[in-house]
Amino acid sequence: DALSRIGRLAEVPVEAVTPSPEALGYRNRIELSLGRDDRGVPVVGYHAEGSGVIVDVDRCLLLHPEAHGVVRSA
Repeated sequence: DALSRIGRLAEVPVEAVTPSPEALGYRNRIELSLGRDDRGVPVVGYHAEGSGVIVDVDRCLLLHPEAHGVVRSA
């Protein structure tokens, strides 16, 4: 639908989406936030949904395991 509506391409054959065999550990990109904790210490983490609070997370189950070292060293 989007190919014809936005791209103005007519009758483009589209193959079915194949789900990943991996349910976890498949992400290679995440969005981290920088801020300070309540003591003023710089922190890197994820934004809590709907707030400006930065949450320190030990591990993101969706993130590829090799990327965790990069996050932890930030």
